[in-house]
Amino acid sequence: MSTPRTWTLEGLVDHFAFVHNTMGDHKFAWVLGAGASKSSGIPLGSELVDRWLREIHIKECVDKSLLKSADLWATEETLGEGFRSFAWERRAAYYSQVFKRRFRDYPIEGYAYLEKVMTGKEPSPGYSILAAAMSGQAPRPKSALPHNVVITTNFDNLVGDAISIYTNTFPLVCGHESLAGFAAAGLTRPLICKIHRDLLFSPQNDPRSLARLKDSWATALTRLFESYTPLFIGYGGNDDTLMDLLRSLEPGSIKGQLIWTYHEKSAPSEQIRQVVAQHDGALVPVPDFDLLMLLLGERMGIALLDDQIQERADARISRYRQRIESLDVRKFPSVFRAFKDMTRRSGRWWAWARLADTEATSSGKEQILLEGINQLNGSPDLTAHYARLLSKDKKRSRECLQLFKDAVASAPNNPGVLCMYAEFLKRTKKGHPEAGRLYARACELAPSEPDYAATYAFFLAKDLRNHELAEVFCKKSIQPPSSDYAYRVGYAGFLLGRGRVKDALRVLSEGEERKEGMALAVSVVYLGIISRIDGRSDRVYIERLQEISRIGIQQESWWFDGVFRIVRRKLSPQDSSFYIDLLKALADPAVKFDASRFKNKTLKTRAKKSSTRKRSGRVLRISQNPGTSDSTPLPEAG
Repeated sequence: MSTPRTWTLEGLVDHFAFVHNTMGDHKFAWVLGAGASKSSGIPLGSELVDRWLREIHIKECVDKSLLKSADLWATEETLGEGFRSFAWERRAAYYSQVFKRRFRDYPIEGYAYLEKVMTGKEPSPGYSILAAAMSGQAPRPKSALPHNVVITTNFDNLVGDAISIYTNTFPLVCGHESLAGFAAAGLTRPLICKIHRDLLFSPQNDPRSLARLKDSWATALTRLFESYTPLFIGYGGNDDTLMDLLRSLEPGSIKGQLIWTYHEKSAPSEQIRQVVAQHDGALVPVPDFDLLMLLLGERMGIALLDDQIQERADARISRYRQRIESLDVRKFPSVFRAFKDMTRRSGRWWAWARLADTEATSSGKEQILLEGINQLNGSPDLTAHYARLLSKDKKRSRECLQLFKDAVASAPNNPGVLCMYAEFLKRTKKGHPEAGRLYARACELAPSEPDYAATYAFFLAKDLRNHELAEVFCKKSIQPPSSDYAYRVGYAGFLLGRGRVKDALRVLSEGEERKEGMALAVSVVYLGIISRIDGRSDRVYIERLQEISRIGIQQESWWFDGVFRIVRRKLSPQDSSFYIDLLKALADPAVKFDASRFKNKTLKTRAKKSSTRKRSGRVLRISQNPGTSDSTPLPEAG
């Protein structure tokens, strides 16, 4: 077997652009795996495997010495039938076996599990470009057809949703093998082939279903590959369905040059390399799905689609308003009163506030807010935003105070207004009691709004030192429907500052919120601190933080006083100084954070120290070979 060639990302983009712009008889078929859904908030198959193995471990582990070590507990013997030659480092390849083992004879529970992790997920920006390419919005040579076919092992509806959101067409979705006969190469509309079925059609997860591709799909895909060049994105080849079909095809039976992309921080499996070599294809390391699609979209002449979204929304709004205006509401007094109330509620104060935020100067912000207040007849929300803007100028504090009072008088039950007024009052000691009352009232009015609960918790902990009540509202901030990981990290920081290390670790490990940006970076630092408190190496977390900083972080101001106290009390002077400096740099939006500059300061000096040290009368062993971070969004301590 020959060795497959490897292209650069730039080489792939150039090749794609040449085919797209000059070869009208060539079309690409997008072959998508779980990696394409990751940026939309849907976990990878490997991440689900980790979750399920941990859940099995928690349910079945009776050996107390292994209660904290799923990786040591999960073996061929403990997992049983179907796990021959199982190894923890290759666990992702056992997806179907783990699914079957986790849900046993109740696959409907597994389907519900998958539905839960996919519910409410929106297509990421890369899908907008894919939708445009599939629907013919990307200009091609005369008479050339669009790259209108997606072949996917995913169960989600991201492709179909994106086509509905970003285009005026609708796709043919073949979500079951009984529909495979409709997957014809000559279709002009977008075609989505879900070869492992749609989420709502008993998706195929178990080893038996994934052992062999259905004959109807094998026939349909063989014909599609005769007319389309497959471009693989985010597919790890961990099933025997599509992979067996590709291996069964004769070299030359696939049109054009097969291209298989893989994430630049990983490596393709040997099975993938063999398939690519067999069909004389090319392997290409790429960044994530969205970034790759941006590069391809630019070469296809596709613009960003926010304007199109707005145009379609505006057209829908226009039709809606025309219909409402045509209703003869004056004939019925009760309907007329309802209509007036609904009209008042439709004021878009937040749009004016967001527009003001885009202005660079205070005078520009002030002008926009005043215009919005006038347009919306003195909107209390906009008035409060205007007062908050003026609060930055001490010379206008009296005017600011009166504006807040006017806004609260106009809207005494508006939680947003109450919180902004409380924010203003808490800056002065004498304003603390009233600020606390306002925060509490806002949380009472909007009990499911995590931002109000988190803000009040911060005020209680930092300004009033009421830690017991602060924890109550910390817990409220992470309750459903909250999906912002920052609230969970904030709660973990509160617990860590109180010396409750195990509770902090538990809070960081629970939940299914999307982990990214500043919250992810802070959580990784917290995990490093917890590791050092427990006497373990923190190298994996420092390296993970360096990876995150290379990608880039939208830095924000955070309050770390409580964490600083526990760090000074629990860690060595060297570790304490290191983590305090690290957190201060991370929370300084004025200076771009670069974790790599902290590398020599900690890792090299620690390497010179003995592998054992004494603290509080105990011998703490520090691993000299802690390993490196894995591909999970957030590694766990312990």
